[in-house]
Formats: sequence, structure tokens, C-alpha cells
Amino acid sequence: MKIFDYTLFLEVLTSSLIINSVWVTIWVSICAQSIGIAIGLITGPMLLNKNKVIYGISWFYLWVFRGTPLLAQILFFYSALPQMGLKLNLIATGLLALGINEGARMAEIIRSGLISVPITQHEAAKALGLNKFKSMVFIVFPQAFRIILPPLGNNFIYMIKATSLLSVISFSELMRVSQQLSQSTTRPLEIYLAAAIWYLFLITIWIVIQNKIENSLEIKN
Repeated sequence: MKIFDYTLFLEVLTSSLIINSVWVTIWVSICAQSIGIAIGLITGPMLLNKNKVIYGISWFYLWVFRGTPLLAQILFFYSALPQMGLKLNLIATGLLALGINEGARMAEIIRSGLISVPITQHEAAKALGLNKFKSMVFIVFPQAFRIILPPLGNNFIYMIKATSLLSVISFSELMRVSQQLSQSTTRPLEIYLAAAIWYLFLITIWIVIQNKIENSLEIKN
């Protein structure tokens, strides 16, 4: 038996089955990251709220979803929610688990970005007659964005890799399809190497995009 089958490796690397699973990984990553950003935009400012109830809710959310493994959360949404009467399809389960988990990380990133804006900017906005909402949208957040962007980009890299955990619930992303091919061909070396190359390709493309965005905004890490 050959140690490494180059023909099989190239065939798998360029197969329509793998390429389709790569597209699934891409759109799942984008959707889940978008959910996480939306949650973070709400929860991040809540962490700065002086109201103890509002702060307590946001703190508890972060405590739970940053303190438990993502894999456990995925299995909880997949197995436990139906038992509690909430039945979701596979796509909704995967996006919900990844998105809510990401929201906890994004909340901390956004909170850090917001507190990096000098208090004088808040005072200037108040002097201009802007209420808290307008001050946040037009004055504070545009400045905080430069702080938020680099870790947000790094989180998206994490998200691309985190989609592989959905394989445990038979979600047909890149890792799940690779597992199925590995079992059917009994050639894990070639299959998983092809999957690793695709992950590296996706992450490399995103790193290039992120660097171009940061350079255009003159953000220095």
C-alpha cells in the first residue's frame, strides 16, 4: 500500500464535494460572525451601563458562554433544546450555537473599544446637544471601530476554524465531509491534508483582506 496517494489527494482537493463543503464553511462563518457582531453591539454597551440589572444580564451572558466549551454549547443546542420543546433544524442549530458563543467574545471586544475613547469625546458630544444614542453612533463608535477591527478580524479566523466543531452534529461543512471521505476511502492522510490546505487557504485569504482594510484605515497593531 502506498504511504501517500498523490492522485487521490489531488482528486479530493479539487472534488466538487469538498469545494461545496468549503462554500458551506464560508457562508456559515459569515452568518455566525454577523450574529455575534449583532449580539456584541447590544451586549457590549450593556456592560458599561450603570443600571445593575442591565449590567447583571450582560455579565451573566458572558459568564455562561465564555465559561463553557463551544462544543458543549453546540451539543446542548442540538440535543437539549428539543427535549425542552424547542426544535430547530440543523442550520439554525449550528448558526445559533456559533453566533451566541461569538457574541460573548464580541461583547468584550466592543466594550474594550468603547472605553478606549477618551471621556472628552463624550463631553464634546453632550456639548453639541447629542443624546446618548446619537453620541454613541456618530461620535464614540466610529473612533472605537479602529480599536475593534483587529480583534474582530482575528475572531473571524477563529470562526472559520470553529465551524469544524459542527461536524459532531453531522453538519455538512468541510470537516464533516472530510470525515465521511476518510471513512469511505480509508485514506485519512490524503483527505485531512486536503482539508487542512483548504482551511489554510481560507484563512490566508482573510488575513490578506484584513490587512488591506487595516492599512486603508492606517491601523497599527
